[in-house]
Amino acid sequence: MKKSDLKVPEIVRTFAPYFALLKPVKWHFIGALVCGMIYGAASGFGFPLMAYKILPKVFGDTVPNKWVLIGAVLLMPAAFLLRGIAGFFNSYLSAFCGVRVLIQLQSRVFAKLQSLPLSFFGKTHVGDLMARALGDTVGVQTVVTGVSNDLIKQPIQFLSAICALAYLALQKKEFIFVLFALGIVPLCVLPIRLIGKKALSRARLVQSNAGNLSSALNENLGAAREVRAFNLQGRETVRFTDLIETIARYSLKAVKYSSMLSPMLEWFSTIGISVAIFYAAGVQLKLEDLLPLLTALYMTYDPIKKFGVIHNQIKRGEASVARIEYILHADDTIPEPESPVAFDATRTGISLSDATFSYTPGTPVLRKVNISIPAGSGTALVGPSGAGK
Repeated sequence: MKKSDLKVPEIVRTFAPYFALLKPVKWHFIGALVCGMIYGAASGFGFPLMAYKILPKVFGDTVPNKWVLIGAVLLMPAAFLLRGIAGFFNSYLSAFCGVRVLIQLQSRVFAKLQSLPLSFFGKTHVGDLMARALGDTVGVQTVVTGVSNDLIKQPIQFLSAICALAYLALQKKEFIFVLFALGIVPLCVLPIRLIGKKALSRARLVQSNAGNLSSALNENLGAAREVRAFNLQGRETVRFTDLIETIARYSLKAVKYSSMLSPMLEWFSTIGISVAIFYAAGVQLKLEDLLPLLTALYMTYDPIKKFGVIHNQIKRGEASVARIEYILHADDTIPEPESPVAFDATRTGISLSDATFSYTPGTPVLRKVNISIPAGSGTALVGPSGAGK
């Protein structure tokens, strides 16, 4: 199975080690999830039910009582206030948790870099490591906090809207037809899966080339004197421009697939709503009866549209996880000894026997070096600049 075809349990396994970073802010994150559930329930169930209860009282055949009218009019701002407060705390607490997770993740990657042998840095460009430590950590943090938050909030809104539709359908038999409009929902899965695969491959290419760009910039700035001394400004400019154009090309492809998803899902949603309107006109439903149904239908389709965005974020997060774990799971080829022995430089010499060293596998720069330096002596390693001393 290709990684782009990951099922939900496999996605959970991919990101599970990083959810442990939420432990220091678990209560903040739980608060964000609770607020998200309130937001989703108020949107999915509250609004359709409110429209169903208020509209007949305000626009019925009889003039409503003054207090009934005041209560109905005040109910809508109260519902929006509750939804707004829940949405604010959901967004703020989720962002707070995201910042704390990002700090831990970047610190963990940086600490790992401090313990890796020099041979690791010989086979990996510094700019690429910077892109992984600073850019890809953000992609993983987005999934751990933002996406996991939406995976609670959006399903709650979707299920609440379904419950609202079921409740309305039980009130009048004419409303049952609306449940058939939900048959369009499974069709929305097709573009989400198809575009998600494309988004993953483009995300990997963008992130990989972003590392190359950082490496090129880092190397150029670090060798500014050499570039001018050998008159390489033109060559460096061409190389940097080519990298920028490559990233721009892959970025535009990623944007193309991401921007394509939302209109496609909206089009599928409109088909279901259009079917509902056509049937409602046939059975001569009143507007005050139809409006709650359309509101509930919209509240079911809106989370599906957001699921497409979530799916793309998960795919980008998968690419980021692979790039971060290249660092976090790198082998330490020179581990610390389990029982270290103190080195007495005044009495103990240094000996190398058949020592071989390479920066990259299969390309040794030292082969079977043998040397013995007695204690208390001075030894110098000489040679021209650039010889690899």
